[in-house]
Amino acid sequence: MENNREKMRNDKEKAAIEESLPEAVDTEVSVKPLLHPLLYALLLAVLLAGLTLLALAAGNWLQTHEASPDNSSKISDNGQTLPAAAYERKERLSVGVNDRFDQLNPIYATGDGETDVVALIFEALARINEEGKLIGQLARDWSYTAESSLLTVHLRQDHTFRDGRVVTADDVVYTYSCLLSDAYDGPYKGRWPSLLKVEPGPDAHTVFFHFNEQTTSPDLRMLTVGILKSDYYPYEPDRVFELRDGNLRPEGSGAFYLLEQTANRVVLQLRPGYAGQIHTIDIHQVASDAKFRLLQEGQLDIVRNLWDERMKLRARTLPFYSFIPYATSADSYFMVNPLPDSQKIIQRPSQRLAVLLTVAGKPLSHLQSAALTELEEQPLQLFYFQGVDRDVRYSNQENANKLASRLRSAGLEVTLKATAWPELADRAMHHDYDLLLLPATANSRLPEHSVLLEDQVQPEASALVTAYRQEVLIVCNRLSQVTINPYAYPFAASVGSWTDRVENIRITEPATPEEEK
Repeated sequence: MENNREKMRNDKEKAAIEESLPEAVDTEVSVKPLLHPLLYALLLAVLLAGLTLLALAAGNWLQTHEASPDNSSKISDNGQTLPAAAYERKERLSVGVNDRFDQLNPIYATGDGETDVVALIFEALARINEEGKLIGQLARDWSYTAESSLLTVHLRQDHTFRDGRVVTADDVVYTYSCLLSDAYDGPYKGRWPSLLKVEPGPDAHTVFFHFNEQTTSPDLRMLTVGILKSDYYPYEPDRVFELRDGNLRPEGSGAFYLLEQTANRVVLQLRPGYAGQIHTIDIHQVASDAKFRLLQEGQLDIVRNLWDERMKLRARTLPFYSFIPYATSADSYFMVNPLPDSQKIIQRPSQRLAVLLTVAGKPLSHLQSAALTELEEQPLQLFYFQGVDRDVRYSNQENANKLASRLRSAGLEVTLKATAWPELADRAMHHDYDLLLLPATANSRLPEHSVLLEDQVQPEASALVTAYRQEVLIVCNRLSQVTINPYAYPFAASVGSWTDRVENIRITEPATPEEEK
């Protein structure tokens, strides 16, 4: 009887265990070892570990697909996920810019897209490389003679326009005559007050730049202006504004020429006979709120952006792009009136220079210190932009107060005056101020007669850069050997560029399934 009860209990336990097993498990397998409590605990632990790993894998899958909306993404040879749309462009470069295209000529271009286009279509006498050094482009060499205030430039003889004509001194003279014309009102107006005239030398490949007698060392950045084709552009220098209004199709000696143009898009084509894997460059205006989406989709190869906290966070979700920050674009200028009327406190150039050097934190000579002392106990007023909201107003006030404190530490009395933009711009334009903090404008142009204080101090200096904008160039990893130059456009609102040595850019092919393994 007892044996029958024991047999019945065993049969019930066996039936219960078999019901709990998955259907795929062979019920003939012995279940006796599973009856031990330790084995039950081990089985439960293994099950929990498996579920944890499965959850982690699912989370990683979701993150990957959120960062890369194109599910047909491929793996580049550097191991980063890259949407297939990027590879489909092949030798066509897609570049996003902030501004529209109004002026595609080197003496009126101001927007970031315009300056990129100009740099690719036109060549300058010289350019500034990524190390900040001036190197020749059309110019073979140059030299300055202080005794005669003469800069002599010799041209290379192997740079041509599309019709095959070699670039000559006539083209250089025409370009700079337009810039020096009283009729010129573009972004370079008033930049080089010491430059008097430009004329051809004794041969077709020599150019003379004449400066005033006070010039001991000219600002050679003036050589970075693109050179116009003198027999193509029909406008006389004394009517150069017609070039601005006519917006003639650009014609330069650079490696690319204009293929298509609208107000929001420009397409450039590589000239026949020029080297490089990049044959077509599509530069188009991109709205700020659309950049991130286009980057996620791999629709952009290169784009500029502010390097703010928001972009830094977003960069973490874009592993298939490289981010190259730089801070060379002026964000604000401190200005001392270069043309004061009799009612202004700062009158003499020595006083103006002493104030600038004090704000810049540079040492003063004995004479400059004496000039600064003359301004003590005279109430100076610093005008600054009040801003459009509370945060901007507070930030601008802090910046103005920081500059004013340097003058106060030197013994000067300075008060701050928050000013609306129309009044601030009007004061800057009409020289109605002693001290003024001016935000950088869209074309980075300073009011007429303003001269920036450089490392080499100029007696006529009346302004200095007080803040630089934090920017970043974002480059798709399907490209390699892209030259990022933070000094490319020294007079533009956005100084950094990618347009140097485009011929060196290499296109990365997508990895094959065998390579991915």
